[in-house]
Amino acid sequence: VHQPLPVLRDAFRLLTPNGRLYVEVPNVESWSCRWFGSRWTALDLPRHLTHFSRETLNRMLEAAGFRVVAWRMHTHADWLRASARLARRSRPANLFLQMLRVKPLAHFVAWLGYLFGRADSIMAIAERPD
Repeated sequence: VHQPLPVLRDAFRLLTPNGRLYVEVPNVESWSCRWFGSRWTALDLPRHLTHFSRETLNRMLEAAGFRVVAWRMHTHADWLRASARLARRSRPANLFLQMLRVKPLAHFVAWLGYLFGRADSIMAIAERPD
């Protein structure tokens, strides 16, 4: 969306007290984003117009009136593989990029990102306070 804060405020108004909102977005603090930059497929322009870290998503939800009650991280090995294919087209091939195209290795690297808090996407579970 072009203006996420007004959308979140609308969601806040629609929820009953203690109602929950689940928001999942690509994590700009992920290893994948750092490695691939503009070639990271999760940026997915023009579908994703605003990109978030855990901190910026938390601030946006709080500005809309929500209280974040839980965080989840998700890995997407397919995003890694697609990003590696895309990056390989635009720069000289290196062993790391070639290896990330292999599904088992992409799953392992995605799992490591999850383990170290640098997974591909973040989910906030936010609640409308009483």
